[in-house]
Amino acid sequence: METSYTNNGVSLGYYIPPNSVEYLLRFKTVPVKNVFAHLQFQLIQHGADFGSSAVDGSNLLSELDPESRDGSNPVLKRFFLHDGAYQWMHIIKVGGQYSFAGFDFPVKLFAEVGGVYSYFTDIDGPVNSGSKPYKIIDTAQYPKTLTFIAILGVQLFPK
Repeated sequence: METSYTNNGVSLGYYIPPNSVEYLLRFKTVPVKNVFAHLQFQLIQHGADFGSSAVDGSNLLSELDPESRDGSNPVLKRFFLHDGAYQWMHIIKVGGQYSFAGFDFPVKLFAEVGGVYSYFTDIDGPVNSGSKPYKIIDTAQYPKTLTFIAILGVQLFPK
């Protein structure tokens, strides 16, 4: 535990696994008193840690390999997006909250809806120097998916 910074296989530092990149664009506004709204676009790219085009170093277990810590393991030389299958997740969300604090009532209502369009890319040919172009794939092993997100909640602030 003193060197892995994980708990039950989940990273304690950040929620995306190794060999990933995240871009986040979020717009927040307060259109009227006690109403907060936001619009968000998020892109996460992550090396697949499963299947025939799995990318070594894309999960915590491979990162904890003692041979990989000193950088001498040639398997873990990465060429991001060009060394196997990578998942691309495009996430769009819109949400808001209403605070009753102005009425001396310690409650917030919040909601968020959105969608996640996910697909995988892979390279043509064997992995080598990373010079091969990648293409979008749609197989049973690496499928395209469209998922919807909905969150509705109440937050209480007891005095």
